[in-house]
Amino acid sequence: HIARGVVGGPMYRTTVVSTEGGFEQRNQNWANSRRMWNVTLESWDEARLATLHAFFIAREGMTYGFRFKDWADYYVGMKFVPGAGLAYDVPNIMPFGTGNGSATTFQLTKSYVSGGITKVRKITRPISATVKIYKDGVLQTSGYTLNASTGVVTFSVAPANGVVLAWAGQFDVPARFDTDQMSMSIDGVVTGSWAGINIVELRE
Repeated sequence: HIARGVVGGPMYRTTVVSTEGGFEQRNQNWANSRRMWNVTLESWDEARLATLHAFFIAREGMTYGFRFKDWADYYVGMKFVPGAGLAYDVPNIMPFGTGNGSATTFQLTKSYVSGGITKVRKITRPISATVKIYKDGVLQTSGYTLNASTGVVTFSVAPANGVVLAWAGQFDVPARFDTDQMSMSIDGVVTGSWAGINIVELRE
């Protein structure tokens, strides 16, 4: 309920220095993006408000993180099929490593390609029930384990040299509240709102 309708997305930190002549020098402070969102919850009923209240207290404000679903970017190797919903898209599974005959552990990643530029993002919160692992395009039903808290895939036998590893599935984002105070507005006896809930991605 919280994640739907959010405003936000990837953010970079760049310092821009302008000269008197109108030229500028741009210094990239972050090599990788960090996602931030702003949420407004309006007229929530008593039950949902109680759930949110308990969740915020359990997280102790900004202290503890949680899984957050970014509905604008939450899957790889999948596509929406009219009338069927989200389905696996085998021709577009996402590569995440290449075997060398000795390595057994590999980190799940997602690549973003624009023209000749490719940016690779580490995926640390896969939804294990949705993840499928492939070797050279062949689905693997055993021979590996997936850590759903780190996104690390461990094979029981090292993939042979040159074997392309790929995956498909859904993932969440590690995040936290960017506030230590719950600023809830009680609109009625059993309804309330909370505007401007800032949520920020945890860099790992």
